[in-house]
Amino acid sequence: MAASKSDYERICRESCSNRRARCWLTTTPKEKQRLMSNQQFAVAIRTRLNLMPFANMPKGCICKNAAKLDDLSRPSHPHCCTKTKGPGVTTRHNTITQTLASLVRAAGLTPAVELRELPTADSSEKSKEPSRRPDIMIWSAAETLLVDVTVLHPLARSHMRTGIVPAMAARAKKKRDRYAELAKCYSGRVVPFVLDALVC
Repeated sequence: MAASKSDYERICRESCSNRRARCWLTTTPKEKQRLMSNQQFAVAIRTRLNLMPFANMPKGCICKNAAKLDDLSRPSHPHCCTKTKGPGVTTRHNTITQTLASLVRAAGLTPAVELRELPTADSSEKSKEPSRRPDIMIWSAAETLLVDVTVLHPLARSHMRTGIVPAMAARAKKKRDRYAELAKCYSGRVVPFVLDALVC
């Protein structure tokens, strides 16, 4: 069953009502590299308001699920379309990962980003399977952290059925289960970094 405009508006309100959803709007950047350009800020605000990312985007999509795209019908579709979102999702994921790593370095620690080989439970073996490698590993005197990044869009059809909060909790659990064995090798802890695309 197709979602109505009121459903989209309700879900957007729920995401934006999260107590951390406005942090990026109320926190003053202390470093030049943390500043957003006017275009970046405009896209972020338009996304938050559930508008098309750009005002001059194409009015249709190559997939069959959305013949018409505009601010009044399905403005979130470009973020969720399985046929077109791939490159953008990869870029967003990598940007978030590198930003997290830079914050870890600023804190005086040394993060390892997407290591190609990691020991498994059997120390004689190496894990080369991408799904078994976290995005960032952080070593410190206190503990080892395995961080993995995921961004979910609350207006994706699968998440609209369950709700974004349960979907984020389920994804976090999936990450913890996926890296549990590897975490044991380092006596470490898995830290799922799960974000809501409308407010991150």
